[in-house]
Amino acid sequence: MQLKLAAFDFCPYCQRVRILLEHYGLPHELVWIDPNAPPGWFAAASPHGRVPVLVVDDIPILESAVIGELIDEIGGGRMFPAEPVARAQVRALVELVSACQASFGAMIRAEDEAAFIAARDQLHDGLGQIEAAMDNAEPYFSGSELCMVDVVLAPLLNRMHLLQPVLPCFPEAYPRLQRLAETLARLPEVDRSVDGDAPKVFASMVAHLNQHGYVGSRWAGSRQA
Repeated sequence: MQLKLAAFDFCPYCQRVRILLEHYGLPHELVWIDPNAPPGWFAAASPHGRVPVLVVDDIPILESAVIGELIDEIGGGRMFPAEPVARAQVRALVELVSACQASFGAMIRAEDEAAFIAARDQLHDGLGQIEAAMDNAEPYFSGSELCMVDVVLAPLLNRMHLLQPVLPCFPEAYPRLQRLAETLARLPEVDRSVDGDAPKVFASMVAHLNQHGYVGSRWAGSRQA
Protein backbone atom coordinates (compact mmCIF):
# COMPACT_ATOMS: atom_id res chain seq x y z
CA MET A 1 0.00 0.00 0.00
CA GLN A 2 1.41 3.36 -1.08
CA LEU A 3 0.45 6.49 0.85
CA LYS A 4 0.95 10.07 -0.33
CA LEU A 5 -0.16 13.01 1.80
CA ALA A 6 -0.83 16.38 0.20
CA ALA A 7 -0.63 19.16 2.77
CA PHE A 8 -0.20 22.86 3.48
CA ASP A 9 2.66 23.50 5.89
CA PHE A 10 0.50 25.64 8.19
CA CYS A 11 -2.65 23.48 8.26
CA PRO A 12 -3.62 22.00 11.68
CA TYR A 13 -5.82 19.39 10.01
CA CYS A 14 -2.84 18.17 8.00
CA GLN A 15 -0.81 18.02 11.19
CA ARG A 16 -3.42 15.70 12.70
CA VAL A 17 -2.87 13.28 9.84
CA ARG A 18 0.91 13.55 10.12
CA ILE A 19 0.77 12.76 13.85
CA LEU A 20 -1.11 9.55 13.10
CA LEU A 21 1.23 8.54 10.28
CA GLU A 22 4.21 9.14 12.56
CA HIS A 23 2.57 7.39 15.52
CA TYR A 24 2.01 4.22 13.54
CA GLY A 25 5.28 4.49 11.64
CA LEU A 26 3.55 4.20 8.27
CA PRO A 27 5.82 4.92 5.29
CA HIS A 28 4.42 7.74 3.17
CA GLU A 29 5.33 10.48 0.74
CA LEU A 30 4.70 14.02 1.96
CA VAL A 31 3.96 16.60 -0.72
CA TRP A 32 3.74 20.27 0.23
CA ILE A 33 1.12 22.11 -1.79
CA ASP A 34 1.34 25.80 -2.62
CA PRO A 35 -2.28 26.97 -2.16
CA ASN A 36 -1.67 29.73 -4.72
CA ALA A 37 -0.25 27.41 -7.37
CA PRO A 38 -1.47 23.83 -6.80
CA PRO A 39 -0.30 21.12 -9.22
CA GLY A 40 -2.79 19.65 -11.65
CA TRP A 41 -3.02 16.27 -9.95
CA PHE A 42 -3.96 17.96 -6.67
CA ALA A 43 -6.64 20.09 -8.33
CA ALA A 44 -8.14 16.91 -9.77
CA ALA A 45 -7.99 15.08 -6.43
CA SER A 46 -9.38 18.01 -4.40
CA PRO A 47 -11.63 20.16 -6.61
CA HIS A 48 -12.19 22.72 -3.85
CA GLY A 49 -8.48 22.97 -3.12
CA ARG A 50 -8.79 21.64 0.41
CA VAL A 51 -6.23 19.68 2.38
CA PRO A 52 -5.36 17.19 3.67
CA VAL A 53 -5.63 14.71 0.83
CA LEU A 54 -4.33 11.20 1.39
CA VAL A 55 -3.74 9.31 -1.84
CA VAL A 56 -3.91 5.57 -1.21
CA ASP A 57 -2.71 3.59 -4.21
CA ASP A 58 -3.88 6.39 -6.54
CA ILE A 59 -7.24 6.76 -4.75
CA PRO A 60 -7.65 10.21 -3.12
CA ILE A 61 -9.27 10.33 0.32
CA LEU A 62 -10.49 13.71 1.61
CA GLU A 63 -11.54 15.11 5.01
CA SER A 64 -9.18 14.86 7.97
CA ALA A 65 -11.62 12.91 10.16
CA VAL A 66 -12.14 10.29 7.47
CA ILE A 67 -8.42 10.11 6.77
CA GLY A 68 -7.67 9.83 10.47
CA GLU A 69 -9.98 6.86 10.94
CA LEU A 70 -8.54 5.18 7.85
CA ILE A 71 -4.97 5.56 9.11
CA ASP A 72 -6.04 4.29 12.53
CA GLU A 73 -7.50 1.17 10.93
CA ILE A 74 -4.41 0.62 8.79
CA GLY A 75 -2.16 1.13 11.79
CA GLY A 76 -3.98 -1.22 14.12
CA GLY A 77 -7.02 0.66 15.41
CA ARG A 78 -5.93 1.91 18.82
CA MET A 79 -7.28 5.49 18.76
CA PHE A 80 -10.95 4.66 19.42
CA PRO A 81 -12.61 2.52 22.10
CA ALA A 82 -14.01 -0.80 20.97
CA GLU A 83 -17.35 -0.26 22.72
CA PRO A 84 -19.82 1.44 20.30
CA VAL A 85 -21.18 4.13 22.63
CA ALA A 86 -17.72 5.09 23.90
CA ARG A 87 -16.52 5.18 20.30
CA ALA A 88 -19.36 7.53 19.36
CA GLN A 89 -18.48 9.76 22.32
CA VAL A 90 -14.89 10.07 21.08
CA ARG A 91 -16.15 10.96 17.60
CA ALA A 92 -18.37 13.66 19.12
CA LEU A 93 -15.41 15.07 21.04
CA VAL A 94 -13.33 15.12 17.86
CA GLU A 95 -16.07 17.25 16.31
CA LEU A 96 -16.01 19.54 19.34
CA VAL A 97 -12.24 20.00 18.98
CA SER A 98 -12.77 20.83 15.31
CA ALA A 99 -15.27 23.51 16.34
CA CYS A 100 -12.64 24.89 18.72
CA GLN A 101 -10.10 24.85 15.89
CA ALA A 102 -12.56 26.82 13.75
CA SER A 103 -12.93 29.37 16.56
CA PHE A 104 -9.16 29.70 16.74
CA GLY A 105 -9.11 30.26 12.99
CA ALA A 106 -11.73 33.00 13.45
CA MET A 107 -9.42 34.61 16.01
CA ILE A 108 -6.61 34.69 13.47
CA ARG A 109 -8.94 36.12 10.80
CA ALA A 110 -10.29 38.83 13.14
CA GLU A 111 -10.00 42.36 11.81
CA ASP A 112 -10.26 44.04 15.22
CA GLU A 113 -10.15 43.40 18.94
CA ALA A 114 -13.91 42.93 19.28
CA ALA A 115 -13.97 40.16 16.66
CA PHE A 116 -10.91 38.56 18.26
CA ILE A 117 -12.53 38.53 21.72
CA ALA A 118 -15.81 37.13 20.36
CA ALA A 119 -13.98 34.25 18.68
CA ARG A 120 -11.81 33.68 21.76
CA ASP A 121 -14.91 33.46 23.94
CA GLN A 122 -16.31 30.78 21.64
CA LEU A 123 -13.01 28.92 21.84
CA HIS A 124 -13.03 29.08 25.64
CA ASP A 125 -16.59 27.74 25.79
CA GLY A 126 -15.54 24.71 23.76
CA LEU A 127 -12.37 24.20 25.77
CA GLY A 128 -14.42 24.22 28.96
CA GLN A 129 -16.50 21.34 27.62
CA ILE A 130 -13.36 19.44 26.70
CA GLU A 131 -11.78 20.03 30.11
CA ALA A 132 -14.95 18.76 31.81
CA ALA A 133 -14.91 15.58 29.71
CA MET A 134 -11.28 14.70 30.49
CA ASP A 135 -10.40 11.61 32.49
CA ASN A 136 -8.92 12.41 35.90
CA ALA A 137 -6.34 9.66 35.50
CA GLU A 138 -4.20 11.56 32.95
CA PRO A 139 -1.65 11.99 31.36
CA TYR A 140 -3.74 11.79 28.16
CA PHE A 141 -7.31 12.81 27.49
CA SER A 142 -8.78 9.40 28.34
CA GLY A 143 -6.15 8.34 30.86
CA SER A 144 -3.07 6.24 30.21
CA GLU A 145 -3.53 5.66 26.46
CA LEU A 146 -3.33 8.12 23.59
CA CYS A 147 -6.64 8.48 21.74
CA MET A 148 -8.00 10.38 18.75
CA VAL A 149 -9.01 13.33 20.93
CA ASP A 150 -5.35 13.82 21.86
CA VAL A 151 -4.33 13.66 18.21
CA VAL A 152 -6.74 16.39 17.11
CA LEU A 153 -6.08 18.53 20.19
CA ALA A 154 -2.29 18.62 19.75
CA PRO A 155 -2.20 21.06 16.78
CA LEU A 156 -4.72 23.40 18.40
CA LEU A 157 -3.01 23.48 21.79
CA ASN A 158 0.37 23.99 20.13
CA ARG A 159 -0.87 27.02 18.19
CA MET A 160 -2.54 28.46 21.27
CA HIS A 161 0.74 28.29 23.19
CA LEU A 162 2.58 29.97 20.31
CA LEU A 163 0.08 32.83 20.34
CA GLN A 164 -0.14 33.09 24.15
CA PRO A 165 2.87 35.40 24.71
CA VAL A 166 1.52 37.85 22.11
CA LEU A 167 -2.21 37.66 22.75
CA PRO A 168 -3.32 35.58 25.76
CA CYS A 169 -5.76 32.90 24.66
CA PHE A 170 -5.16 29.94 26.99
CA PRO A 171 -7.40 30.29 30.06
CA GLU A 172 -5.88 29.47 33.44
CA ALA A 173 -9.21 27.93 34.43
CA TYR A 174 -8.36 24.75 32.52
CA PRO A 175 -5.28 23.30 34.27
CA ARG A 176 -5.77 19.76 32.95
CA LEU A 177 -5.73 21.03 29.38
CA GLN A 178 -2.56 22.96 30.21
CA ARG A 179 -0.90 19.78 31.45
CA LEU A 180 -2.18 17.83 28.46
CA ALA A 181 -0.71 20.43 26.11
CA GLU A 182 2.68 20.01 27.74
CA THR A 183 2.44 16.21 27.57
CA LEU A 184 1.46 16.16 23.91
CA ALA A 185 4.18 18.64 22.95
CA ARG A 186 6.79 16.17 24.24
CA LEU A 187 5.60 13.26 22.10
CA PRO A 188 8.01 12.30 19.27
CA GLU A 189 5.18 11.92 16.76
CA VAL A 190 3.94 15.44 17.54
CA ASP A 191 7.46 16.85 17.21
CA ARG A 192 7.95 15.11 13.85
CA SER A 193 4.59 16.38 12.57
CA VAL A 194 5.98 19.90 12.12
CA ASP A 195 8.83 20.57 9.72
CA GLY A 196 11.27 23.27 10.75
CA ASP A 197 10.65 26.12 13.15
CA ALA A 198 7.18 26.01 14.78
CA PRO A 199 6.82 29.83 15.08
CA LYS A 200 7.69 30.12 11.39
CA VAL A 201 4.98 27.60 10.50
CA PHE A 202 2.52 29.52 12.69
CA ALA A 203 3.51 32.75 10.96
CA SER A 204 2.70 31.07 7.65
CA MET A 205 -0.78 30.24 8.98
CA VAL A 206 -1.33 33.82 10.15
CA ALA A 207 -0.16 35.19 6.79
CA HIS A 208 -2.52 32.87 4.92
CA LEU A 209 -5.58 33.70 7.03
CA ASN A 210 -5.15 37.44 7.61
CA GLN A 211 -1.65 38.87 7.66
CA HIS A 212 -2.80 42.43 8.37
CA GLY A 213 -5.60 41.66 10.82
CA TYR A 214 -5.69 42.10 14.58
CA VAL A 215 -3.51 39.03 15.26
CA GLY A 216 -1.33 39.36 12.18
CA SER A 217 -0.18 42.88 12.95
CA ARG A 218 0.61 42.03 16.57
CA TRP A 219 2.39 38.79 15.66
CA ALA A 220 4.56 40.66 13.15
CA GLY A 221 5.36 43.29 15.78
CA SER A 222 6.39 40.65 18.30
CA ARG A 223 8.79 39.09 15.80
CA GLN A 224 10.45 42.45 15.19
CA ALA A 225 10.79 43.33 18.89
